[in-house]
Amino acid sequence: MKSLELHERGIGALSSRTGRRLVGTLLILLAVGCGPGEEEALLARAAALSLHPETLLDEARLVIMEGFDNPLPERDEMIPAGISEVGLFVRLWTEEEERGCFTFYRGVDGPEPWIAVVARNAAFTDPRYPPLSPDEKDVILEVAVIGKLILMSEPDDFIPGFHTVFIRLDGRQAILQAPIAVQRNLDGNAFLTVLSLKAGLPPTAWSDPAAELLRAPTIWAQAPLHHQ
Repeated sequence: MKSLELHERGIGALSSRTGRRLVGTLLILLAVGCGPGEEEALLARAAALSLHPETLLDEARLVIMEGFDNPLPERDEMIPAGISEVGLFVRLWTEEEERGCFTFYRGVDGPEPWIAVVARNAAFTDPRYPPLSPDEKDVILEVAVIGKLILMSEPDDFIPGFHTVFIRLDGRQAILQAPIAVQRNLDGNAFLTVLSLKAGLPPTAWSDPAAELLRAPTIWAQAPLHHQ
């Protein structure tokens, strides 16, 4: 697995039905109970870097649509990390399955070149799935912007649906995006269980005193990849 400074692949084979179809762009900001100023600080930082989830969603869609018509590399594109503590996810999924994900944990200094690289990698080079096809009309495109990852004081020191969470234990690590808690109706323990399994750890690894848990405030947008 590549280092924290580079990127982390997304949710993988752990998938479930959402029970609903998303129409249009949804920007969900869940701030109730979050730490003082977390939402405001992330919104301000994202705005300063021109990392608006709705705009990034349109840019990611355009990149993927162009990718359908042009040859793309078979392996991940990698670019140097910037200096910011802001991270960026692009995730593709349907009500039946995951279709691709790519993440830069941090070092995203603006929309370009990061959104193009993340979108192409998620759609076309994720080794867990076939490259995305233009014939797949039911795919949801999701873009998430995360703030700085900070160490959690205890396993319940986060808000499902607002915080993205990272775990590291016994040489294994994984990150789980905040939107998944909303889409799957996961409470805190269930979210951490999915995170632990994603890292290849036992389901209760999150409760191990040796586990390192970090959280990051998250804003995101999601909509059908293909306009209806």
